[in-house]
Amino acid sequence: MTPVNYQRVKAMLAPALQGGKRRIEREIEKGISKAYLTSHRNLAVVVRPEGRELVYVAVAGSNLKLSVDEMIAFAKTRGFSSIRFHTKHPERLKKGLAGVPVELVEKRQSLFSTEYVYRFYL
Repeated sequence: MTPVNYQRVKAMLAPALQGGKRRIEREIEKGISKAYLTSHRNLAVVVRPEGRELVYVAVAGSNLKLSVDEMIAFAKTRGFSSIRFHTKHPERLKKGLAGVPVELVEKRQSLFSTEYVYRFYL
């Protein structure tokens, strides 16, 4: 994955930023989170380290399955022991991560939607 300026991928990430856009932008401004493009340029992602876990904060684009190995390798080569994904669309995540042993670790209910938190151990 290639680091990119957030402004360059902001429009591509828009579907994944719903409800958390300002928080994510503040994290990027502070250097807590960073934006990347996958090598096939099919996905824009924002990641944040939390100890030995890499959190994929926002992922948007197309064909997650094409880039899942790259996203896992990105975390492994940086010494992380797990990856966490948050989504409001678990069916899309499950399709894109087919064959990857992710586990549902939390389900967060809000007034208008449900957020699902998944973890994958490297």
